[in-house]
Amino acid sequence: MAHRRTLELYERIHARPYDYCLAAWFTTVFCCLPIGICALVSSCSVGSLYRRGDVEGARRASRATRNLSLLSFACGIVWLIIVMSAWNRSGNGMNSSNAQ
Repeated sequence: MAHRRTLELYERIHARPYDYCLAAWFTTVFCCLPIGICALVSSCSVGSLYRRGDVEGARRASRATRNLSLLSFACGIVWLIIVMSAWNRSGNGMNSSNAQ
């Protein structure tokens, strides 16, 4: 019984960290390419670090991937707001005085 608990505890501590691969791909394609590429590289390193037995390194890479994906998403949203604001100011918006 104690061996089973020890094994469960070991598996929980040394579980493979989530690699956030889908988030990295999404933010690379749709949000901010340079930061998204960094997130992809970090995402790929999660699995390789874990396979080498560096669980703590894999956790750090996982957190870095998550943070880079969130940063890329935030940059994409800010860029979208800037572009939409510039588009509306140039007179191409729906509330333009040229609309009939």
